[in-house]
Amino acid sequence: MAALGWLYFLVWQPLQAFWSGQRGVSIDGPMPFVGAVLLLGMGLVSCTGPWYFHLRERTPMLGKSRALDLGAMLLGLLLAFLLHDQLQAYVRGF
Repeated sequence: MAALGWLYFLVWQPLQAFWSGQRGVSIDGPMPFVGAVLLLGMGLVSCTGPWYFHLRERTPMLGKSRALDLGAMLLGLLLAFLLHDQLQAYVRGF
């Protein structure tokens, strides 16, 4: 719930300011987006039941980490940067 609230203030507040006609709307850097998306992802995995953990046990180890964990974190990182870049391009007017 906290991650959704965090994303709300990261995404919705700049959009409302932009839509109301304010000039020079600034958005936060990419790191708050990364933190919010990773927190949201961890919450979703924890709340949706044991399917992730059963799947996780069947994936190979890469060093001391599971391949599924690394893939999930990299996907979250990619989604966070994509969300940040798209919001920034929209607010700046491409």
